[in-house]
Amino acid sequence: MFSKPINNLSGAGAGARIIHTLDEYWRSFVPGHMWSALLTGEHISTDIAVDAGRAVWFAHTKGVAGPDKTWEYWEVNTPVEPSLEKYITDLVEPHLAGYTGMMNVETIGGKIIEVHLRFSPQWPNMYGSWFIASLVDLYCGKGWTGPSASKIASPVGYSVPLMFNVESIVESTTMQYGQEKPLESTPRASGGFRIAWVNGYDLARCKLARSALQAYLYQLDDTDKGYQFKPYKDCLCPGVEHLY
Repeated sequence: MFSKPINNLSGAGAGARIIHTLDEYWRSFVPGHMWSALLTGEHISTDIAVDAGRAVWFAHTKGVAGPDKTWEYWEVNTPVEPSLEKYITDLVEPHLAGYTGMMNVETIGGKIIEVHLRFSPQWPNMYGSWFIASLVDLYCGKGWTGPSASKIASPVGYSVPLMFNVESIVESTTMQYGQEKPLESTPRASGGFRIAWVNGYDLARCKLARSALQAYLYQLDDTDKGYQFKPYKDCLCPGVEHLY
């Protein structure tokens, strides 16, 4: 089975874990958690524009897993089976009648695991130059002025966790971590946590940008202040680093 918080406002898989036996379940019981069957299959994050209870636009992003519950990269604007959009629509229309705004649904193997009344903050720039204007129109009561539900917004792109700002080869970089925040209060999966991500349309270049940060982080290593940047075990993913 799988254990995760019932309400996870911090996100980032905080506290989620696999439980293999009944004995392990009782020994690792955490108040406020829920359990579910352990799902397998593609992990898809879907942003949806909802206009008066109707799902009018979808953008799908596929997660490619890294080591120990981390992410190697995300494939943005990826095509999916039509049945997934129907499955999401069947949730939206009966339960969000009258709602106007963005939402995000995460699925594993075609089954919903999380629902958020917001879009993913990691890759909106990968949807196209039209997205922000359409987003504003939607929340200003002008309806959805972006593309239709069946149209993929942009070419397939990539979002790679842990980046370096190499403007000539990537679309954008975003730093999530700041030293002013105690590490103990940062939500994360057991394998580490994402401190940044890089978006672009060339996966090899995105990984190159991530690798460039690796050398830079070693210069910031400061054991006297209680933090170190180290490679995660024997990671097979060049440039993947975790801060702990």
